[in-house]
Amino acid sequence: MAEFQTPRVNGAVLSQFLGNTVCVVGKVLSYQEGDSEAQLETSDGAKITVQMTAGSTWTSQYVEVIGHLHETDRLQEFKSTDFGDMFDLRKYNEVVSLMTGKFSYLFYNPQE
Repeated sequence: MAEFQTPRVNGAVLSQFLGNTVCVVGKVLSYQEGDSEAQLETSDGAKITVQMTAGSTWTSQYVEVIGHLHETDRLQEFKSTDFGDMFDLRKYNEVVSLMTGKFSYLFYNPQE
């Protein structure tokens, strides 16, 4: 049985995961409760649009979104988690860069 993989990504590697489920942590740029879309800045500064799931609400400045990457800048939200208002995106980006680069073999199998 294959394992379900949800790689943590930043803007630099989004194109490598097109059509897959990914996890993005970022800063909320624009969002109003009840909106169908929101704008998010990834940990490396890329801007993406998140298609919100009905009933989803974000209550903090930083969020984690797990969803399907339809385009390199458009993510369909499956699930989100508020990460509060004091989250260090720079440090997180360093971790993501290692997870998707030099040490990717420890975290996911890119062939699946």
